[in-house]
Amino acid sequence: MLYGAIGMLGLAYTDLHNGHIRVDIIYNRLSARGRAILDMVMALIFLLPFLYIMLRISSMWMLRSIAQHEVMMESFWYPIASPFRSMIVVALALFTLQSLSRFVRDVYVLIRGQPYA
Repeated sequence: MLYGAIGMLGLAYTDLHNGHIRVDIIYNRLSARGRAILDMVMALIFLLPFLYIMLRISSMWMLRSIAQHEVMMESFWYPIASPFRSMIVVALALFTLQSLSRFVRDVYVLIRGQPYA
């Protein structure tokens, strides 16, 4: 449970430092504008809708966990589930903010034609 929370919290940090897996065969051959366009298209088609769905579902799980006083049955000490479920929501919200920040930077690169300094 802690490993999952720590892993989820690392999503935004990893994205900030370009640590997520990417197929570089095409990406590295593009100009800064081309990379920005590709990043924006992929974010609009895949990333942002996925984050919206995950944030919505995890928020419902968190609220249900708080309302029902849910405990984790996978462990013998039966920890309260709401802190872990809340951490997932916080991590997804931070990753969404980081993704939106990267999207704005890509728009800047597209308009200016040079990387954000």
